[in-house]
Amino acid sequence: MNTDNTSALDRLLAGQASAAGIAREIITAARAGLEQFCDIPAGYRHCQLEQTTRNLDDLSEAETRELIEHPPGAIVNPTRVHLEAIEFFRKILAGDPLVCDDRDALRPTLGAYLVGPPGVGKTHIMAAFGLRIKQQLDNELADMESKAGRLIGQIYETTLYQQADWARQPVTDDNRWALAAPTPVAATKAQTPEAVLKLAMQADVPLKKLLPPEQRFAAAMQYLQHWVRDYPYQPTDMLYLGFEDLFAELQQDKDRRAKVFAALEGARIVFIDDIHPKGDPDRLQVIQQLIERRYELDRPGTFLTTNLTTEELGAGDRMIAQRLLSRCSENLIKFNFTGCTDWRMAVKARRIKLIEKTISDRLNSQ
Repeated sequence: MNTDNTSALDRLLAGQASAAGIAREIITAARAGLEQFCDIPAGYRHCQLEQTTRNLDDLSEAETRELIEHPPGAIVNPTRVHLEAIEFFRKILAGDPLVCDDRDALRPTLGAYLVGPPGVGKTHIMAAFGLRIKQQLDNELADMESKAGRLIGQIYETTLYQQADWARQPVTDDNRWALAAPTPVAATKAQTPEAVLKLAMQADVPLKKLLPPEQRFAAAMQYLQHWVRDYPYQPTDMLYLGFEDLFAELQQDKDRRAKVFAALEGARIVFIDDIHPKGDPDRLQVIQQLIERRYELDRPGTFLTTNLTTEELGAGDRMIAQRLLSRCSENLIKFNFTGCTDWRMAVKARRIKLIEKTISDRLNSQ
């Protein structure tokens, strides 16, 4: 943003900028230095918190191939645990007070730990929830930008009126004073300097020196920057990364590592996919820091997928395993997908059977 706020007023006056454009500049300047770690993989952006049923035996080879190449957005042939996980995430999205503060989906009071083998729908369900949460956050941020644009428009119109009024009156000390505190409605209607002084004495309200309209506009722009910084919703409220991507980020320089950990600690909602120490003490330390630090900061909105139980995450260290289990038990609801079918592999197996049958039928007919 052009930080010269008087220049912003000049550009508005000259028709070179709009209130919405100035608002975007202020928002960009207010968020300088913030980085959003939110990357839901393209392969999961079709996912939905829905379920459907399909009879694989009724599918033709072409239909089977289509399902492999273009997986449906809904969970196909869900088991009980799929339905339970979907219902839990729907409760958060609905702002259910059982799982949200202030009925706000962006303030969950619980996280989730989705465990099970690959291909059973863990990431599908978490990504579907993440997409919905991101949409809600984006809506809140768009609403804030719209409000900022409207505020700047109102401030600009007021400034134009003040400029005209300022130009009409001789500039004297008397007409540069105003009441410095709220007064009854009748008091605010005083127009003359004498009336203002009289009300100040009667109501025991201090006076303040009025700045020229251009300086008042600049002060309003500064206030607006603070308003943006303190707005209840920020782009950094949500973090979504695969564990390998997270670990790679943390292997960079010290400043980058500090920035990533600050993002993990500050985000209201954190999604980490496929956490696994792989027998590496450094990876285990990252997992431990992630879970324990979020717990210590009372950031319950942590959502994890893994093919390991909390005991297995400890990588043989019983003390660490016990601590992880304790933290997860308090803040994360567990959904165990062990025993569920890898639906994608089931579809592929169905296609192989169809091809084998076609070959067999052809040979038998010769």
